[in-house]
Amino acid sequence: SVGISGDVAVIGAEGNGEAGYLSGAAYVFRRVGSAWVQEQKLTASDAFEGDRFGRAVAISGETVMVTAFQDDNVQANAGAVYVFRWDGTRWVERQKLVAPDAFVAHQLGWSVSIDRDVAAVGQIGDSFAGNPESGAVYVFRWNPGTPGSWVQEQKLAPPDLGLYDHFGFSVSVKGTVIVAGAQNVA
Repeated sequence: SVGISGDVAVIGAEGNGEAGYLSGAAYVFRRVGSAWVQEQKLTASDAFEGDRFGRAVAISGETVMVTAFQDDNVQANAGAVYVFRWDGTRWVERQKLVAPDAFVAHQLGWSVSIDRDVAAVGQIGDSFAGNPESGAVYVFRWNPGTPGSWVQEQKLAPPDLGLYDHFGFSVSVKGTVIVAGAQNVA
């Protein structure tokens, strides 16, 4: 997975095993002159084997989001999204986003996109209207209050989702528009 904003690029490496098999990592590169130089390697503060941190990455300005769709902290493979901010010298983990209705194998963080103060996160394992793995997209918005944080604003799921549609397999956000793909719609 890759993302770029201005002179900064982030690349996911979900197979990295620094904190255990498939714990994952993400690499941040900055363009300096005509060369891209590795600036930092990102890992989750609570990295664990099998989390697959780096499955999807997104960057907008001084915010990087890295997903770990098999994170088990709330429920087995419920998933999570880690938010990093540039503090002027390095990228610092600021928040971990989880679904308020997290459940086993929902896989929040299969995809992620961010545009300024809005982020869309795909969760392909969500069940809608009794249909397993129909999927969903969570919308988070930056709340600059004290302390600033990302807050879930909405959960998107079209009314005609079916069995194994995997809505949220891919997502993109730009301004006030969110587009989401469903991998298996017949």
